[in-house]
Amino acid sequence: MKSGMRRVTARLATAALAGTFALSGATAAQAWTLGPQIGTATVNPATGIDENTLTIATAGPCTDATATNAQLIMYGQGLPADGYNVSANNPISILPTNPSGGYDVPMLDNLKALAQLVTPPVTYSGTYTIALVCKKAFGFTDYGDYITSITFSNPTHYSSGLPVVPTATTTTLTASPVVVTPGTPVTLSAAVAPAGVTGSVQFLDAAVPLGAATLNGSSAALTVPGLSAGTHALTAVFTPTGPAGALPSTSTPVAYQVLAASTELTIPVGTVLRTSPAADWTRDGSAVAHGVSYTLTAGDLGHLISGPSIPGVYVVEGAPLKKLVAPSLVGTGKVGSKLVLSPGLWTPALTSKSVAWKRDGKVVKGQTGTAYKVKSTDKGHRISATVTAKRAGFANGVATSAPVTGTLSAKVKHRALPGALTTPAPLAVSVADGLTVPVGTAVGCRSAYLVGQSPTVTAPTVVADVQIGRRLTCSSTVTVSQGTATIEAAYHAGPGAALAPYVKPFVAGVPKVGKKLSVVTGKWLPAFTKVSYQWLKDGKAIKGAIKATFVVRAADRHHKLSVRLTVTRAGWLGGSATTAPVRVG
Repeated sequence: MKSGMRRVTARLATAALAGTFALSGATAAQAWTLGPQIGTATVNPATGIDENTLTIATAGPCTDATATNAQLIMYGQGLPADGYNVSANNPISILPTNPSGGYDVPMLDNLKALAQLVTPPVTYSGTYTIALVCKKAFGFTDYGDYITSITFSNPTHYSSGLPVVPTATTTTLTASPVVVTPGTPVTLSAAVAPAGVTGSVQFLDAAVPLGAATLNGSSAALTVPGLSAGTHALTAVFTPTGPAGALPSTSTPVAYQVLAASTELTIPVGTVLRTSPAADWTRDGSAVAHGVSYTLTAGDLGHLISGPSIPGVYVVEGAPLKKLVAPSLVGTGKVGSKLVLSPGLWTPALTSKSVAWKRDGKVVKGQTGTAYKVKSTDKGHRISATVTAKRAGFANGVATSAPVTGTLSAKVKHRALPGALTTPAPLAVSVADGLTVPVGTAVGCRSAYLVGQSPTVTAPTVVADVQIGRRLTCSSTVTVSQGTATIEAAYHAGPGAALAPYVKPFVAGVPKVGKKLSVVTGKWLPAFTKVSYQWLKDGKAIKGAIKATFVVRAADRHHKLSVRLTVTRAGWLGGSATTAPVRVG
């Protein structure tokens, strides 16, 4: 028996229905090694892309009469060293046969989907061996293999048989006219060599897609309606569809200048612009919305947003994601068990994350998933996980879980779960009487654009509580050959958003006559500086019950008690929350 086969689960031996193939446990944990070769196989389609589902045709049948089943195993770069299951373990009796007397066995899914099931996902490169293994429904014996291979000329294109000789390509980008002002259409042209290749070209402004065009002969072109003011880094990325072996290529970045002649205030992603009555909102001069409010999104980053009473605000990156509830580890820390990461709660909510596992504060290489298997070498060491929370348009937030110490015995730690959560209200900017920004907003200004220069954005300043009602001025001084000019723009500081609880308050204590109940205030964003209480009986105020504690009276028996909290902080709108009621027994 091969040692690797001992990890094959009974599920992998379950037969699929005739003509149907199920994954049935075929994961990277499967552990076959190549056995004796009894013949060759062919691949259909012989060439193609990673979205193809391949069928492997063997040159003959399993020659050992004791073999009752057959399964496809794939080996190569990025896959487990002992192979990766790409078909179910099927009875030979249900396999389609071919004119050579062999079998036609399809893979479970296309190559692209199978690559995503591996951790980390596979980027195909080089030659991969595919073996049809003759075996039994149960047991660990390999009764012979039919062997074939596929070779990837790039991560998405393969051919079977001999490796394909790669064909290098080059892409050259030009943009016209040479210098423009905001709103002027710009034509991007890409030339691809050598002649005869086919495919498409994606045009990018830094990492932002502008659009794509199919290669027509040796070139592709795209006209964009207008670029925002400033210096842009434009590139063209060629993706081949043929011939086999053609490689992708990316042009050298082209620095492209869009001129502007004014200074704009900066406002971060996530801010809500408000006006009354409803009006048009524009991005770089083009209408994007109509209404009484407009929320700055990641799509507005680096663009000019204009509305009533606003000649233009330049949108900058939002503040780092803020941790509301810290990441935590669920598990005992016992050697051989798993620690599972809970990523915590963030505002605004994360849309993606990266994870780094650490032993005694040092990164454990290769451990980036949401689960960690405790090894014997972890005994006595402190295991933690650092989460980098991400959301487009906002700076990343970083937080680390409390550590768990590896041990040979199970020591279960009970963790209190957070209370009910609410999302704090977004910051709002009033524009009815000019630009008024709320306390807590990160604001700034940027210098005027000059030919051959990039825009300069001043370091953002957070509007402080004590600045409410004041006028804040940004100044930009621009020097050119004709002289020096200073341009000023102003904000007015208004109240911040209403305080909001992200862990709701609750009543603590035993709700019985004569017992003392107390209020746990929860957690608020931002933190309050003052709080007042009002105890309620069946939702109605109890006269004089305005302290953090309350002694249950006989008259309260069989009634529901709760508390309404009102919180304040200078420079911010007040907040209020009511606890869940408790019934007096």
